[in-house]
Amino acid sequence: MTAPSVTSTESASDYVEYASANYPSHTSEAIRSMGDLYTRKLWHQLGVSLLQFVTTSLPDNSAGSSPGGGTGGPGDDMAMRLYSSFILPSSSRLNQLVLARITASVAGSLSDPVAAAHLLEGALESRSRLGVGPATFLDAHLALLNLGKGVTAPVIDFLERGKTCLEKVVGEGEESVIVHSAYYRTAQAYYKVVGPPRNFYESALLYLSYTAAESMTADERYSLATDLSLAALTGEGVYNFGELVTHPILSSLRSTPNSWLLDMMLAASNGDVTKFAAVAASHEAAVSAQPALVSRADAVREKVTLLGLVDMVFRRPADDRTLKFADVAERCGVPEDRVEHMVMRALSLGLIRGSMDQVDGTVDVSWVLPRVLDHDQMKALAERFGQWAVRVSKAHDFVEEHTAELFS
Repeated sequence: MTAPSVTSTESASDYVEYASANYPSHTSEAIRSMGDLYTRKLWHQLGVSLLQFVTTSLPDNSAGSSPGGGTGGPGDDMAMRLYSSFILPSSSRLNQLVLARITASVAGSLSDPVAAAHLLEGALESRSRLGVGPATFLDAHLALLNLGKGVTAPVIDFLERGKTCLEKVVGEGEESVIVHSAYYRTAQAYYKVVGPPRNFYESALLYLSYTAAESMTADERYSLATDLSLAALTGEGVYNFGELVTHPILSSLRSTPNSWLLDMMLAASNGDVTKFAAVAASHEAAVSAQPALVSRADAVREKVTLLGLVDMVFRRPADDRTLKFADVAERCGVPEDRVEHMVMRALSLGLIRGSMDQVDGTVDVSWVLPRVLDHDQMKALAERFGQWAVRVSKAHDFVEEHTAELFS
């Protein structure tokens, strides 16, 4: 079956009649209700109803879901009839962000990616009416379609232009959140394909900061949690896992074939070299099945070792951060004669600042990489604040006792 064109002349009332004769009762009733809103020119209510219908009643063949590639089917026919009879005629009256979301959902439901791209490109011809936010939202979906076809040049162009557009869509309102989510969804999908892992990791975390995990399917959460974990472990320059290990999406790995990745991430975040090695050893086959972990095995081990040093420094009070090489070797699981090299590596990467005394075999740390803290680390920090408060109180009492005239 060939879907009607976007320029079909079928009216809203004609489509309501067609739906009554050809669709299941619950679908035809929903379309009849939207037809009533259309006739009564209740545009806000119509936009809300259309958005709910297209996001719940149409199939999802968008990028990241089914790859599509067909030439049209029953679902395409419904989507295009709805678009041409209801959405296009009311496009100037609907909230433009709602219109963009409806259009993207209709395009994402089409089994033919060429038809989907044509629909989005047609909508973007009214870019000035749409405004920056809604147009950027549609651009993001069009870029995802191009990425799905293996065409990356338009995606690169969008990601560059999109940065400027995002600066114009600011604030904490719904439009800002929805547009940023669409942009970073495209960005993380692009970097997942072309790399590097660090760019994917950063884009995916930004995507999550604008997107509720509950809005994704279980498979999407599982896939993203897996990809993020691998990118964190293998990505060059990625040393702060706190934002990921505290995010609910990582729990999507529990009780799954990749649950070992969750254990590995928690061990790496805490710089627990022994536990990390134990997890890797007990899941050797699963680890070996991940090319990224195999090809960068040495870099991953070094990363966990360096994170062990960072964690060691972090857990020490600010006035007690002179570390003995022997203690560092024990904590990080390296020979003592390799500690100097490891500290120099940490200094060069900007994980810590300080100086070494090779004669005394110590390193004096003046600064450590800031990090997002998990529950246990927050608890440890709270204990340190408590200890600091006690010391301040004792110092106050001492000064008051020995310099009473200052307080009289």
